[in-house]
Amino acid sequence: MTDREIQQALDDIAELKKSVKGHLRLITPILLDRQFIGLSLVGAIFFGLFFSAIGVLVLQAGSFASVTASAKVFLAAVFLLFTGLAGIWKTRIISCNLAKQRASLTFRDLFRDSEYSALFALLYAGMFAVIVTGAITGTRTGDFWILLPLIALYYAYMIALFAIVFLTPEYFTMSAVSAVFGFASLVFMHSHQFFWLAAWSSSLMISFAITIAVSTRKRER
Repeated sequence: MTDREIQQALDDIAELKKSVKGHLRLITPILLDRQFIGLSLVGAIFFGLFFSAIGVLVLQAGSFASVTASAKVFLAAVFLLFTGLAGIWKTRIISCNLAKQRASLTFRDLFRDSEYSALFALLYAGMFAVIVTGAITGTRTGDFWILLPLIALYYAYMIALFAIVFLTPEYFTMSAVSAVFGFASLVFMHSHQFFWLAAWSSSLMISFAITIAVSTRKRER
C-alpha cells in the first residue's frame, strides 16, 4: 500500500469511530435516564398485582377458561389502558432526553436511523421467532406456558446485546435476572403460572430501576 492509501484507511477508521461515538452519545443517555426509574417501579407494582390477581381468579375458578367473560373483558381493558399510558410515558421520556441532546431530534428520528432501525428490526424478528417456536411447541405438548421461560431467556439475550452494543455494562444485571428466572421457570414451573409471570415482570422492572439508580449515581461521582 502507498502512503496515500494508508492515510485514507486511517481517515476512514477515524470517521467510523467518530460515527460510532456519536451514536453511543445519543442512545446511552436514553438507556440510563433516571426518569425510567419511576416508570419501572410503577410497572413493577402494576404487573405484580395484575398477574397475581389473575392467579387468584384462576385458583378460585379452577382454570383460566372458567373465569367469567366479564372478568376477562375487565382485565383486558385494564391491561390495555395501562400499557397504553405506559407507552405514552415512555415515549415522552425518550423524546425529552433527545430534545436535551439536540433540540431538533424527535422520537421518530431515533427509528429513522438505519442502524437503529436495523437493530430493532432484528431483535423484533428474533422475538417473533421465539413466540412462534413456543406456540408450536405448546401446541404439540399442550403446555403453552413454555413461552414464559423462552421469552425470559430471549429478553436476557436482548438486554445483554444492548449492554455490549451501547457500552452499558450495567444492563448485564437485568440480563442475569431474566436469565436466572428463565432457567428457573423452565425447570420448576409446573403450576401457578400467573404468579411466575407476576414475579418475572416485577423482578425485571425492579432490577431495571435499581440498575439505573446505581449506575447514574456512580457516573455522577
